[in-house]
Amino acid sequence: MNYKISLAALVVAATVSGQAAAGDSADAVNALIALGTITPAGYAGVDGDVNTNTTAWATVADDTAACALGGVLCSGTDITKLEVPDAGFTPAGGLPAVLAAIDPIKDTLINLNLSNNLANPDNVLAGGFAGLDGFVALEKLALNGISADGVFPDMSASTSLNWVNLYDNVGITGMEGKLAGGSAITLIGLNGNTNMTGDMSSTLANIGNPANLTLNDSKVYGTVAVASGDVVALTGTDIIPTGDAGVITASGYDASLVVQAATGVTVTPGEETASIAWVAPAVTGVETGYSVSYTADDGVTLLGTEALGAVTTHTFSNMPAGTYKAVVQSTFAAEGRSAAPALSAAFDVTAAPLVCETGEELNEAGTACVAVEEEEEEEEGTTSSGGGGAAFWLIMLPLMGLLRRKSA
Repeated sequence: MNYKISLAALVVAATVSGQAAAGDSADAVNALIALGTITPAGYAGVDGDVNTNTTAWATVADDTAACALGGVLCSGTDITKLEVPDAGFTPAGGLPAVLAAIDPIKDTLINLNLSNNLANPDNVLAGGFAGLDGFVALEKLALNGISADGVFPDMSASTSLNWVNLYDNVGITGMEGKLAGGSAITLIGLNGNTNMTGDMSSTLANIGNPANLTLNDSKVYGTVAVASGDVVALTGTDIIPTGDAGVITASGYDASLVVQAATGVTVTPGEETASIAWVAPAVTGVETGYSVSYTADDGVTLLGTEALGAVTTHTFSNMPAGTYKAVVQSTFAAEGRSAAPALSAAFDVTAAPLVCETGEELNEAGTACVAVEEEEEEEEGTTSSGGGGAAFWLIMLPLMGLLRRKSA
Protein backbone atom coordinates (compact mmCIF):
# COMPACT_ATOMS: atom_id res chain seq x y z
CA MET A 1 0.00 0.00 0.00
CA ASN A 2 2.78 2.42 0.84
CA TYR A 3 4.38 1.62 -2.49
CA LYS A 4 1.18 2.49 -4.34
CA ILE A 5 0.85 5.80 -2.52
CA SER A 6 4.43 6.70 -3.30
CA LEU A 7 3.93 5.86 -6.95
CA ALA A 8 0.81 8.02 -7.12
CA ALA A 9 2.71 10.89 -5.54
CA LEU A 10 5.40 10.53 -8.15
CA VAL A 11 2.83 10.65 -10.94
CA VAL A 12 1.29 13.85 -9.52
CA ALA A 13 4.72 15.44 -9.10
CA ALA A 14 5.65 14.60 -12.65
CA THR A 15 2.39 16.08 -13.91
CA VAL A 16 2.91 19.33 -11.99
CA SER A 17 6.49 19.52 -13.22
CA GLY A 18 5.33 19.05 -16.82
CA GLN A 19 2.77 21.84 -16.45
CA ALA A 20 5.39 24.27 -15.13
CA ALA A 21 7.72 23.55 -18.05
CA ALA A 22 4.92 24.15 -20.53
CA GLY A 23 4.00 27.63 -19.29
CA ASP A 24 3.00 30.34 -21.78
CA SER A 25 6.03 32.54 -21.03
CA ALA A 26 8.51 29.69 -21.55
CA ASP A 27 6.68 28.56 -24.69
CA ALA A 28 6.85 32.07 -26.19
CA VAL A 29 10.53 32.55 -25.35
CA ASN A 30 11.57 29.15 -26.69
CA ALA A 31 9.57 29.74 -29.88
CA LEU A 32 11.41 33.04 -30.40
CA ILE A 33 14.80 31.41 -29.82
CA ALA A 34 13.92 28.82 -32.45
CA LEU A 35 13.52 31.62 -35.00
CA GLY A 36 16.93 33.23 -34.51
CA THR A 37 19.60 34.57 -32.15
CA ILE A 38 18.54 37.26 -29.64
CA THR A 39 21.26 39.20 -27.82
CA PRO A 40 19.73 41.96 -25.64
CA ALA A 41 21.41 45.35 -25.85
CA GLY A 42 20.94 46.16 -22.17
CA TYR A 43 18.08 48.58 -22.86
CA ALA A 44 15.91 49.21 -19.82
CA GLY A 45 12.75 49.56 -21.90
CA VAL A 46 10.34 52.33 -22.78
CA ASP A 47 9.34 52.65 -19.12
CA GLY A 48 12.82 51.90 -17.75
CA ASP A 49 11.84 48.78 -15.86
CA VAL A 50 12.79 45.69 -17.90
CA ASN A 51 15.72 43.37 -17.16
CA THR A 52 18.98 44.80 -18.59
CA ASN A 53 20.80 41.46 -18.73
CA THR A 54 22.83 41.32 -21.98
CA THR A 55 23.38 37.56 -22.08
CA ALA A 56 22.21 35.96 -25.32
CA TRP A 57 18.93 34.12 -24.91
CA ALA A 58 19.08 30.35 -24.49
CA THR A 59 16.31 27.76 -24.20
CA VAL A 60 14.52 27.98 -20.86
CA ALA A 61 13.04 25.19 -18.76
CA ASP A 62 10.16 27.11 -17.24
CA ASP A 63 8.40 30.46 -16.89
CA THR A 64 10.64 31.61 -14.05
CA ALA A 65 13.72 31.24 -16.25
CA ALA A 66 11.93 33.07 -19.08
CA CYS A 67 11.25 36.02 -16.79
CA ALA A 68 14.96 36.29 -15.93
CA LEU A 69 16.01 37.00 -19.52
CA GLY A 70 17.23 40.42 -20.63
CA GLY A 71 14.50 42.58 -22.14
CA VAL A 72 11.72 40.85 -20.21
CA LEU A 73 9.44 41.98 -17.41
CA CYS A 74 6.90 39.69 -15.79
CA SER A 75 3.95 39.97 -13.47
CA GLY A 76 4.29 36.75 -11.51
CA THR A 77 5.33 34.40 -14.31
CA ASP A 78 3.34 36.19 -17.04
CA ILE A 79 5.40 38.25 -19.49
CA THR A 80 3.99 41.77 -19.63
CA LYS A 81 6.86 43.54 -21.39
CA LEU A 82 9.04 42.16 -24.16
CA GLU A 83 11.65 44.74 -25.20
CA VAL A 84 14.68 43.57 -27.16
CA PRO A 85 15.64 46.43 -29.50
CA ASP A 86 18.94 46.28 -31.39
CA ALA A 87 19.34 42.61 -30.52
CA GLY A 88 20.59 41.39 -33.90
CA PHE A 89 17.35 39.44 -34.26
CA THR A 90 16.76 38.38 -37.88
CA PRO A 91 14.15 35.65 -37.52
CA ALA A 92 13.15 33.29 -40.27
CA GLY A 93 9.66 34.35 -41.32
CA GLY A 94 10.07 37.97 -40.22
CA LEU A 95 7.60 39.80 -38.02
CA PRO A 96 4.63 37.48 -38.72
CA ALA A 97 6.65 34.52 -37.41
CA VAL A 98 7.59 36.50 -34.30
CA LEU A 99 3.97 37.44 -33.62
CA ALA A 100 2.91 33.81 -34.06
CA ALA A 101 5.65 32.71 -31.64
CA ILE A 102 4.52 35.08 -28.89
CA ASP A 103 0.82 34.41 -29.39
CA PRO A 104 0.67 32.52 -26.04
CA ILE A 105 1.39 35.77 -24.18
CA LYS A 106 -0.77 38.14 -26.24
CA ASP A 107 -3.36 38.49 -23.48
CA THR A 108 -0.79 39.72 -20.91
CA LEU A 109 1.67 41.62 -23.13
CA ILE A 110 1.38 45.39 -22.69
CA ASN A 111 4.73 46.57 -24.14
CA LEU A 112 6.28 45.15 -27.31
CA ASN A 113 9.56 46.73 -28.45
CA LEU A 114 11.52 45.14 -31.30
CA SER A 115 12.89 48.40 -32.69
CA ASN A 116 16.29 49.68 -33.76
CA ASN A 117 17.59 52.95 -32.38
CA LEU A 118 21.08 52.21 -31.08
CA ALA A 119 24.39 51.32 -32.71
CA ASN A 120 24.01 47.63 -31.94
CA PRO A 121 23.19 44.99 -34.61
CA ASP A 122 19.81 45.63 -36.14
CA ASN A 123 16.65 43.62 -35.81
CA VAL A 124 15.30 42.86 -39.29
CA LEU A 125 11.61 41.99 -39.22
CA ALA A 126 10.04 42.36 -42.65
CA GLY A 127 7.09 40.34 -43.95
CA GLY A 128 4.05 42.40 -42.99
CA PHE A 129 2.01 42.63 -39.79
CA ALA A 130 -0.17 39.50 -39.84
CA GLY A 131 -1.48 38.78 -36.34
CA LEU A 132 -0.60 42.10 -34.74
CA ASP A 133 -4.23 43.21 -34.43
CA GLY A 134 -4.82 40.27 -32.08
CA PHE A 135 -2.59 41.79 -29.37
CA VAL A 136 -5.44 43.72 -27.81
CA ALA A 137 -3.76 44.24 -24.40
CA LEU A 138 -0.96 46.37 -25.85
CA GLU A 139 -0.29 49.80 -24.38
CA LYS A 140 3.01 50.62 -26.10
CA LEU A 141 4.38 49.37 -29.42
CA ALA A 142 7.82 50.14 -30.90
CA LEU A 143 8.71 48.73 -34.32
CA ASN A 144 10.78 51.62 -35.64
CA GLY A 145 13.58 50.95 -38.11
CA ILE A 146 13.05 47.19 -38.47
CA SER A 147 12.47 47.09 -42.26
CA ALA A 148 8.77 46.52 -41.66
CA ASP A 149 6.64 46.51 -44.79
CA GLY A 150 3.07 46.27 -46.03
CA VAL A 151 -0.12 47.82 -44.67
CA PHE A 152 -0.36 48.47 -40.94
CA PRO A 153 -3.48 46.84 -39.44
CA ASP A 154 -6.42 48.48 -37.73
CA MET A 155 -5.59 48.52 -34.01
CA SER A 156 -9.00 49.79 -32.86
CA ALA A 157 -9.49 46.73 -30.65
CA SER A 158 -6.36 47.63 -28.64
CA THR A 159 -8.20 50.18 -26.55
CA SER A 160 -5.28 50.85 -24.19
CA LEU A 161 -2.76 51.39 -27.00
CA ASN A 162 -1.72 55.04 -26.70
CA TRP A 163 1.94 54.90 -27.79
CA VAL A 164 3.05 53.71 -31.25
CA ASN A 165 6.49 54.18 -32.80
CA LEU A 166 6.89 53.07 -36.44
CA TYR A 167 9.34 55.58 -37.87
CA ASP A 168 12.01 54.80 -40.50
CA ASN A 169 10.16 51.95 -42.19
CA VAL A 170 9.99 52.95 -45.84
CA GLY A 171 8.35 49.63 -46.70
CA ILE A 172 5.11 50.52 -44.90
CA THR A 173 2.66 51.59 -47.59
CA GLY A 174 -0.59 52.25 -45.79
CA MET A 175 -2.90 51.68 -42.86
CA GLU A 176 -6.20 49.84 -42.53
CA GLY A 177 -7.70 51.97 -39.76
CA LYS A 178 -6.56 53.37 -36.44
CA LEU A 179 -2.86 53.13 -35.62
CA ALA A 180 -3.79 53.11 -31.95
CA GLY A 181 -7.12 52.33 -30.31
CA GLY A 182 -6.47 54.28 -27.11
CA SER A 183 -8.44 57.31 -25.99
CA ALA A 184 -5.49 59.42 -24.80
CA ILE A 185 -2.69 58.92 -27.34
CA THR A 186 0.63 60.34 -26.15
CA LEU A 187 3.02 59.35 -28.96
CA ILE A 188 2.83 58.54 -32.66
CA GLY A 189 6.08 58.25 -34.63
CA LEU A 190 5.92 57.91 -38.42
CA ASN A 191 8.75 60.18 -39.52
CA GLY A 192 10.70 58.91 -42.51
CA ASN A 193 7.96 56.53 -43.69
CA THR A 194 8.02 58.11 -47.12
CA ASN A 195 5.71 55.57 -48.76
CA MET A 196 3.11 55.41 -46.01
CA THR A 197 -0.26 56.91 -46.86
CA GLY A 198 -3.63 56.88 -45.14
CA ASP A 199 -6.15 58.95 -43.23
CA MET A 200 -4.93 59.71 -39.69
CA SER A 201 -8.02 61.67 -38.64
CA SER A 202 -9.66 58.91 -36.57
CA THR A 203 -6.39 58.18 -34.74
CA LEU A 204 -5.52 61.82 -34.12
CA ALA A 205 -9.02 62.56 -32.81
CA ASN A 206 -7.97 60.79 -29.62
CA ILE A 207 -4.67 62.44 -28.72
CA GLY A 208 -4.02 63.35 -25.12
CA ASN A 209 -2.10 66.35 -23.86
CA PRO A 210 0.77 66.65 -24.01
CA ALA A 211 1.22 64.54 -27.13
CA ASN A 212 4.33 63.87 -29.20
CA LEU A 213 3.44 63.50 -32.90
CA THR A 214 6.38 63.09 -35.27
CA LEU A 215 4.67 62.48 -38.60
CA ASN A 216 7.05 64.41 -40.85
CA ASP A 217 8.11 63.06 -44.24
CA SER A 218 5.28 60.56 -44.52
CA LYS A 219 2.29 60.75 -46.87
CA VAL A 220 -0.40 60.51 -44.21
CA TYR A 221 -3.26 63.00 -44.28
CA GLY A 222 -6.14 64.20 -42.13
CA THR A 223 -6.73 66.75 -39.40
CA VAL A 224 -5.52 67.18 -35.84
CA ALA A 225 -6.43 69.59 -33.04
CA VAL A 226 -3.30 70.57 -31.13
CA ALA A 227 -2.94 72.27 -27.75
CA SER A 228 -0.22 74.01 -25.79
CA GLY A 229 2.36 71.49 -24.64
CA ASP A 230 2.06 69.22 -27.67
CA VAL A 231 5.21 68.52 -29.70
CA VAL A 232 4.20 68.12 -33.35
CA ALA A 233 6.21 67.67 -36.57
CA LEU A 234 4.16 67.84 -39.77
CA THR A 235 6.62 68.92 -42.48
CA GLY A 236 6.15 66.86 -45.63
CA THR A 237 2.74 65.50 -44.60
CA ASP A 238 -0.81 66.45 -45.59
CA ILE A 239 -2.02 66.76 -42.00
CA ILE A 240 -3.95 69.98 -41.40
CA PRO A 241 -3.67 71.22 -37.79
CA THR A 242 -6.07 73.41 -35.86
CA GLY A 243 -5.80 74.87 -32.37
CA ASP A 244 -2.80 76.41 -30.62
CA ALA A 245 -1.05 78.82 -33.01
CA GLY A 246 2.35 78.38 -31.40
CA VAL A 247 2.27 74.60 -31.76
CA ILE A 248 1.11 74.92 -35.39
CA THR A 249 3.97 77.30 -36.22
CA ALA A 250 6.53 75.02 -34.60
CA SER A 251 5.14 71.97 -36.43
CA GLY A 252 6.45 73.13 -39.80
CA TYR A 253 2.95 73.25 -41.29
CA ASP A 254 2.74 75.34 -44.48
CA ALA A 255 -0.77 75.50 -45.96
CA SER A 256 0.57 76.17 -49.47
CA LEU A 257 2.54 72.89 -49.45
CA VAL A 258 -0.33 70.68 -48.31
CA VAL A 259 -3.11 68.98 -50.28
CA GLN A 260 -6.09 70.92 -48.98
CA ALA A 261 -9.46 69.22 -48.58
CA ALA A 262 -12.65 69.78 -50.55
CA THR A 263 -15.88 70.46 -48.65
CA GLY A 264 -19.64 70.77 -49.11
CA VAL A 265 -20.43 67.67 -51.17
CA THR A 266 -24.02 67.67 -52.46
CA VAL A 267 -25.84 65.07 -54.57
CA THR A 268 -28.76 64.97 -57.00
CA PRO A 269 -29.70 61.31 -57.39
CA GLY A 270 -31.76 59.77 -60.17
CA GLU A 271 -32.48 56.51 -61.91
CA GLU A 272 -29.14 54.63 -61.80
CA THR A 273 -27.31 57.96 -61.68
CA ALA A 274 -26.08 60.54 -59.19
CA SER A 275 -24.79 64.00 -60.01
CA ILE A 276 -22.45 65.38 -57.36
CA ALA A 277 -20.96 68.80 -56.72
CA TRP A 278 -18.46 70.06 -54.15
CA VAL A 279 -16.67 73.17 -52.99
CA ALA A 280 -12.99 73.57 -53.85
CA PRO A 281 -10.61 74.14 -50.91
CA ALA A 282 -10.85 77.65 -49.48
CA VAL A 283 -7.07 77.68 -49.03
CA THR A 284 -4.99 76.86 -52.08
CA GLY A 285 -2.45 74.12 -51.58
CA VAL A 286 -0.73 71.72 -53.98
CA GLU A 287 -3.88 69.85 -54.97
CA THR A 288 -4.21 69.28 -58.73
CA GLY A 289 -7.47 67.37 -58.95
CA TYR A 290 -9.91 65.08 -57.20
CA SER A 291 -10.72 61.44 -56.71
CA VAL A 292 -14.48 60.85 -56.59
CA SER A 293 -16.31 57.70 -55.52
CA TYR A 294 -19.49 56.53 -53.89
CA THR A 295 -19.77 54.23 -50.90
CA ALA A 296 -22.38 52.08 -49.20
CA ASP A 297 -20.40 51.66 -45.97
CA ASP A 298 -19.26 55.15 -44.95
CA GLY A 299 -16.06 55.07 -46.99
CA VAL A 300 -14.71 51.64 -46.06
CA THR A 301 -15.26 50.44 -49.63
CA LEU A 302 -15.08 52.93 -52.49
CA LEU A 303 -17.05 52.25 -55.66
CA GLY A 304 -16.99 53.81 -59.13
CA THR A 305 -13.76 55.70 -58.41
CA GLU A 306 -12.79 58.31 -61.00
CA ALA A 307 -9.72 60.56 -61.14
CA LEU A 308 -10.64 64.10 -62.22
CA GLY A 309 -8.86 67.35 -62.87
CA ALA A 310 -9.68 70.76 -61.43
CA VAL A 311 -13.48 70.46 -61.71
CA THR A 312 -16.19 70.56 -59.05
CA THR A 313 -18.94 68.36 -60.54
CA HIS A 314 -19.30 64.79 -61.71
CA THR A 315 -22.07 62.35 -62.65
CA PHE A 316 -21.96 58.65 -61.82
CA SER A 317 -23.91 56.39 -64.18
CA ASN A 318 -25.01 52.74 -64.22
CA MET A 319 -25.27 52.70 -60.42
CA PRO A 320 -27.18 49.81 -58.87
CA ALA A 321 -30.20 50.86 -56.85
CA GLY A 322 -29.28 51.44 -53.23
CA THR A 323 -28.34 53.93 -50.51
CA TYR A 324 -24.95 55.62 -50.82
CA LYS A 325 -22.75 58.54 -49.84
CA ALA A 326 -20.54 60.42 -52.29
CA VAL A 327 -16.83 60.73 -51.49
CA VAL A 328 -14.59 63.53 -52.79
CA GLN A 329 -10.87 63.60 -52.07
CA SER A 330 -8.44 66.30 -53.20
CA THR A 331 -5.29 64.83 -54.72
CA PHE A 332 -1.78 65.68 -55.84
CA ALA A 333 -1.50 62.84 -58.34
CA ALA A 334 2.12 63.42 -59.34
CA GLU A 335 3.28 62.55 -55.80
CA GLY A 336 0.52 60.14 -54.83
CA ARG A 337 -0.76 62.45 -52.08
CA SER A 338 -4.29 63.10 -50.87
CA ALA A 339 -6.34 65.12 -48.42
CA ALA A 340 -8.92 63.77 -46.02
CA PRO A 341 -12.08 62.70 -47.88
CA ALA A 342 -15.28 64.73 -47.78
CA LEU A 343 -18.53 62.72 -47.65
CA SER A 344 -22.03 63.74 -48.64
CA ALA A 345 -25.22 62.98 -46.80
CA ALA A 346 -26.81 59.63 -47.65
CA PHE A 347 -28.86 59.47 -50.84
CA ASP A 348 -30.94 56.85 -52.66
CA VAL A 349 -30.43 55.74 -56.24
CA THR A 350 -33.48 54.15 -57.87
CA ALA A 351 -33.57 51.53 -60.59
CA ALA A 352 -34.57 52.61 -64.10
CA PRO A 353 -37.95 51.24 -65.28
CA LEU A 354 -37.69 48.08 -67.31
CA VAL A 355 -38.31 48.41 -71.05
CA CYS A 356 -39.24 45.10 -72.62
CA GLU A 357 -38.38 44.09 -76.16
CA THR A 358 -40.85 43.05 -78.82
CA GLY A 359 -42.46 39.79 -77.83
CA GLU A 360 -41.90 40.41 -74.11
CA GLU A 361 -43.95 41.87 -71.29
CA LEU A 362 -43.40 42.68 -67.60
CA ASN A 363 -44.18 39.95 -65.12
CA GLU A 364 -46.92 40.56 -62.56
CA ALA A 365 -44.38 41.91 -60.02
CA GLY A 366 -42.98 44.33 -62.59
CA THR A 367 -39.44 43.11 -61.90
CA ALA A 368 -38.55 41.28 -65.11
CA CYS A 369 -39.46 40.88 -68.76
CA VAL A 370 -40.98 37.58 -69.79
CA ALA A 371 -42.01 36.17 -73.15
CA VAL A 372 -45.58 36.94 -74.19
CA GLU A 373 -47.75 33.80 -74.16
CA GLU A 374 -49.44 33.32 -77.56
CA GLU A 375 -53.16 32.41 -77.51
CA GLU A 376 -53.91 28.99 -78.99
CA GLU A 377 -55.95 29.14 -82.24
CA GLU A 378 -59.18 27.17 -82.13
CA GLU A 379 -59.21 24.04 -84.26
CA GLU A 380 -61.30 24.42 -87.35
CA GLY A 381 -64.63 22.78 -87.11
CA THR A 382 -64.51 22.32 -83.35
CA THR A 383 -65.92 25.26 -81.44
CA SER A 384 -67.46 27.39 -84.17
CA SER A 385 -68.59 24.55 -86.47
CA GLY A 386 -69.81 22.51 -83.53
CA GLY A 387 -71.95 25.38 -82.33
CA GLY A 388 -73.24 26.06 -85.88
CA GLY A 389 -74.13 22.37 -86.46
CA ALA A 390 -76.31 22.23 -83.38
CA ALA A 391 -78.30 25.24 -84.54
CA PHE A 392 -78.76 23.67 -87.99
CA TRP A 393 -80.27 20.50 -86.61
CA LEU A 394 -82.55 22.44 -84.30
CA ILE A 395 -84.08 24.00 -87.42
CA MET A 396 -83.99 21.00 -89.71
CA LEU A 397 -85.46 18.33 -87.44
CA PRO A 398 -88.98 19.91 -87.24
CA LEU A 399 -88.97 20.45 -91.00
CA MET A 400 -88.01 16.84 -91.67
CA GLY A 401 -90.88 15.70 -89.42
CA LEU A 402 -93.34 17.87 -91.33
CA LEU A 403 -92.18 16.45 -94.68
CA ARG A 404 -92.63 12.93 -93.42
CA ARG A 405 -96.23 13.64 -92.37
CA LYS A 406 -97.09 15.15 -95.76
CA SER A 407 -95.66 12.22 -97.67
CA ALA A 408 -97.66 9.88 -95.55
